[in-house]
Amino acid sequence: MLPTNGWLVLAFETNNPGAWIMHCHIAWHVADGLATQFLETPDQIKIDSSFNDICKEWREFYPEESYWKKDDSGV
Repeated sequence: MLPTNGWLVLAFETNNPGAWIMHCHIAWHVADGLATQFLETPDQIKIDSSFNDICKEWREFYPEESYWKKDDSGV
């Protein structure tokens, strides 16, 4: 348990280019800020056509004007 205004240093080896999320597994904690994303060696990330296909499918499934819009990431 960290004290109020405390801090933590986290170090680990990075050897796998990509975007990686670290989050608490209690869903509402994510909405309260207990999640972060690491972007490792972005110049080595290979984005192929499947990346755009997945984004397109998500936008079709979850449109901008959705009546059930969530207010958090849904992680």
